[in-house]
Amino acid sequence: MTATTLVSLLVVALTPWSGADDFLTRVGKALRTAKAPAKVDGFRAEVKVEFHDTGKSTEQKKIVTADAEIEFVLPRYLRTEVESDNRSYVRAFDGKHGWMSDGKRSWSLLQKEYRDDRLSLMRELMLAKLMTKYLYPDRELRKLMRPKGPVETKLRRWSPRDKKYVEIDTVKFSGISDKPSEYPLSATDPKRIKQIQVEVWFAKDSLYPLQIRLTPVLQTDPKRVYGIPEELRFSNHKQQDGIVVPGHMLQLVNGRIRIDADFEQLGLNPELDKRHFLMPPKKPLPDPVRRR
Repeated sequence: MTATTLVSLLVVALTPWSGADDFLTRVGKALRTAKAPAKVDGFRAEVKVEFHDTGKSTEQKKIVTADAEIEFVLPRYLRTEVESDNRSYVRAFDGKHGWMSDGKRSWSLLQKEYRDDRLSLMRELMLAKLMTKYLYPDRELRKLMRPKGPVETKLRRWSPRDKKYVEIDTVKFSGISDKPSEYPLSATDPKRIKQIQVEVWFAKDSLYPLQIRLTPVLQTDPKRVYGIPEELRFSNHKQQDGIVVPGHMLQLVNGRIRIDADFEQLGLNPELDKRHFLMPPKKPLPDPVRRR
């Protein structure tokens, strides 16, 4: 990012806004340059990731550290190749069904004995879809009902550098989505969700998105009943292909870390054939017969 571009983004962010529409317009200008793609349909990422326990223990325990290559294409095509503890495997979703492979054999995740892997795959699919949507947060927030904001507020975060909690000046924007299928949360049965409460915090100085909280609304009448909140927290932003993307992401469920990911490489809109996401044949195909 050039010094001129940085100055122009700061000018956009620091100039007072006159209302919700003006604020979201400024968010779009702060996050995208003229080189940005009109939309992001998918990505390819190389990630260092830590999966954390979310059980009943009061102390979180890191259970898996892995290197992963993630390939995603809207609406529901995902392929993740993972290397962890001298073990490698592929977990994928072909648009309709999930499958896995260990390099020697491949199997479908439809059977009940693969429930945990199926749930993990659904969480990964949800994260990939939300990442793609919220590269354009201004567009998503314009779709919400009963919008509230922008409201200046403080966001409390743990600072690894300072080794203490710090308060960050932020601007919050929120609203309600009546299309819960667009927010496939991992901890709540989608059949129970009536609406989704969406809250987004932006850094006041740059207008970069720092946190997204999604809370399912399980009942709207006679009173609103809320389910388990899920969050994405972003940091270490950088510009990629004319658009600001996060270099680090945390996923939290009910306030507890589930996934901690560092994006080492991130490419937008890769050219991927949908056949790339299909499960390989269960048996190797014979070599083709050469004609003499």
